[in-house]
Amino acid sequence: MIYRECSPSSPIQVTGNDVLCNEGTKSNKHLGNIRYRALIKQHQPAFSLATTSPKEKTLISQRIVDIIKNRIPAGRFLQKNNIDGGWYEIEEAAALRKTERSLRGGNDDPIRCENAAALVNTDRGDRKRHV
Repeated sequence: MIYRECSPSSPIQVTGNDVLCNEGTKSNKHLGNIRYRALIKQHQPAFSLATTSPKEKTLISQRIVDIIKNRIPAGRFLQKNNIDGGWYEIEEAAALRKTERSLRGGNDDPIRCENAAALVNTDRGDRKRHV
């Protein structure tokens, strides 16, 4: 999974449209996570019936990710950095994998994301960001 680092001068402000990819009561009670779980529940029957091709299931997952991202303000899938406490937006591929797992019911906590990151140099000098 790849992240974008938030700079100290402009940290990511969590909104009610964001999905928090952390375990725990706070994440479960977050409005964005409640809305996300409602979307998962709404789309699970179609996902279960989509047996003809994996592409069908991916399209259903993509639809949910798109719904989150097209809200105003735009929703994001965020992971908290345990070192500095900042929030990082996970890449879309990771959001899709997480959504597919949630639709399959493959874990007890549908708001959990993997913890992996790759640092890359930005064009802003020596600062690094997760992309």
